[in-house]
Amino acid sequence: MKRGIANFARTAGKLFFDRRGRAPALSSPKHVVVIRWDGKYGDAFVSSFFYRELRKLEGCVVTVIAPVALAELHEKYFDVDHVLTSSPNPGLSELLRLLRKLRGIDTVVHLVGRVPVREMAFMWLLRPQNVFSLDDDLNWVNGKMGGATAGMSFSMKYASVLQQMGIGEIDRTPLIPVPEAQTVERRFEVVVNPFGSRPDKSMKASRTVQVLQSIADWVPHMRIGVLSSPSTSQQAEVITQAAERTNVEVIRGVNTIHDAIGIIAAAGVVVSVDTAVVHIASGLRKRLVAIYPSQGQEVNPWLPEPSPITRVLFTNVPPGSTGKNMDAFQDSELMAELAAVMAESSRGIEGIEYVEG
Repeated sequence: MKRGIANFARTAGKLFFDRRGRAPALSSPKHVVVIRWDGKYGDAFVSSFFYRELRKLEGCVVTVIAPVALAELHEKYFDVDHVLTSSPNPGLSELLRLLRKLRGIDTVVHLVGRVPVREMAFMWLLRPQNVFSLDDDLNWVNGKMGGATAGMSFSMKYASVLQQMGIGEIDRTPLIPVPEAQTVERRFEVVVNPFGSRPDKSMKASRTVQVLQSIADWVPHMRIGVLSSPSTSQQAEVITQAAERTNVEVIRGVNTIHDAIGIIAAAGVVVSVDTAVVHIASGLRKRLVAIYPSQGQEVNPWLPEPSPITRVLFTNVPPGSTGKNMDAFQDSELMAELAAVMAESSRGIEGIEYVEG
């Protein structure tokens, strides 16, 4: 029933708000709006190179629409011209507010797979010449990236948009604001992050205790830190105490994304469930074991960039299961992946563009 209503609403939305006839050929962008209102920190870092590379289009103005939490990151470190803030997935009234602030827009980049009706209305009122989206079905979308980038990572999808804009040589190195070097007390040879953005994307406390014990017993000479945020710091304290290993401790004083970046930049190796920590560690070219839920044959566009010092450990989720189950892996599998990345030298790995934080 819900699907039928959604399909009817989309059909009606296309009838009222989609472009009439064939979409025009792509034209050279002069003022680009990048829509990231549903983005998170990991997404932001993965696509950060996009703004730097857009500067290769002489005179091009770049505006980003992002959540309040990501505004400073885009303004201060990603060097965009304007940042407009919104709630995630804004409603029609908020879209109308944004429209009043947008002037002279000719290009929209909005890499979502299915554009909601209210956003079709937003395009209809904004009337850009170019729209890049994964929703190939809309006439508003003349930069059709859905079929063209199927199976690609999101980093490659954004690079493909730049190519469609006429930019040839593209550097996908992310922009990450690394704070000053950490003191000895803030350096950990192994950093473990068991916390995702939601409980179902996190390891359970009891499973995390087992993992910490296994790593601590395997490398008893190494200092192991548990990374958390203000909302998970108490859980981290309980988990660390339950692990009962002298070389395992909570990393305290991590109150902002910049604090977390500093810890990751100083780490020897990072172990993390699928979250922003993975993409920061990957972007900083750190030795990394990333734990992701298995999606079977389906391609996950949010995997970290392939690298000799990166391993992805997929959880053993039963076929047809709708849950992520971030606990479903063997400790022996994790130890094997850790051994592999620790054996790799980080020398010669392509560098990162550090931005003064």
